[in-house]
Parts: sequence; structure tokens; C-alpha cells
Amino acid sequence: MKKIYFIIFVSLLCKLSNAQFVVEDPSLIALMTQLNAQVTTNQLTNQVEFVEQTTTLAKTLEHMKEVKKKLQQVNSLLNEAIYYKDLVKTQLRIVKYQMDYIENIKADKKVTVKELATVSEIFTSMLSRTQSLLSFATDLLTDSKYEMSDSDRLGQLKKISEEMTGIFNELNMTINSFNYVRKQKDLVDILENW
Repeated sequence: MKKIYFIIFVSLLCKLSNAQFVVEDPSLIALMTQLNAQVTTNQLTNQVEFVEQTTTLAKTLEHMKEVKKKLQQVNSLLNEAIYYKDLVKTQLRIVKYQMDYIENIKADKKVTVKELATVSEIFTSMLSRTQSLLSFATDLLTDSKYEMSDSDRLGQLKKISEEMTGIFNELNMTINSFNYVRKQKDLVDILENW
């Protein structure tokens, strides 16, 4: 009897609270299992795609690193070629200035052999220095005994270029000094003959 009262009591409580008894529905369980399987399959598919994308991205990054390294090497080679070209152009300018000046003073009848010898000695010294700088630059670029990084090599070429420019400036000052001396000499001759 107590059992019956208890069942009635529980039934009334369920009715008052609008509660339901747990019912296991096989179709609902099958549907939920199917949905869980579908979600799991989608998650696995997404993970596989993510792994493939990550692998592709890693390969692309490695390829980009290689391309960047090669571009840096090409850039370094171009910079080295530009510096070397500037060195050659500077040496050619030095030679041209020297040749023009020598032709100019050879035409002057007042220039002595001693003055020509002095000019020749100074110009030969400058040419020797520029030639040794150019040879060193050539060795830097072509000889494997100078193992250094691209930036170090470029720094050395820059120093050589600066030194070559210094020689060119020295040549200009020397020519101007010679011209000044010649003008002074001409002025003295004019004053003496006046």
C-alpha cells in the first residue's frame, strides 16, 4: 500500500510541475548518434584541411626565404658591380685629365723638361695607386682567397671608391697648383718684359 501511495504522490507532483518521465526514444538516440558522427567527421575533415594548409604555408615560406636569399645575393652583386663600374670610371677620368693636362703643357713652350718630369712623376704615382686599388677591387670580386660576407665586400669596395675619389681630388689640386705656378711664371715674365 505504501508503494501505491508513493506512486500516486509522485504522479501528482509530476502533474503539478509539468514534469515528464524519462523516455528513451530509439529514433532520437539514432539521430543524435548520426549528428555526433557527422560533427566528428566535419571536425576531422577540417583538421586534415588545416594540416594541408599549414604544410603548404610552410613550403611557401621556405620557398620565399630561398627567393629572398637569392634576391639579396643579386642585389649584392649589382651593388658590387656598380661600385666597380664607378672605380673604373674614376680611373678613366683620372687618365683623361692627366692626358689632357700633359697635352696642354706640352704645347706650352715655356715649360721646362724638369717641370714635365715632375708632372710625369706625380701622375705616374697617381696612376700606380689607382691601378693597385683597381686590382685589389678586382681580386675582391673574383678571387676566392678573400672569403668575406657580401656586406664586408661591399664595405671594402666603398672604401676603395672613397680612396679613388680622393686620388681624383688630389689630381685636381695638383693640376690647379701647376696651373697657378705657370700663371705666376707668366706674370713674372710679363712684368720683367714690361
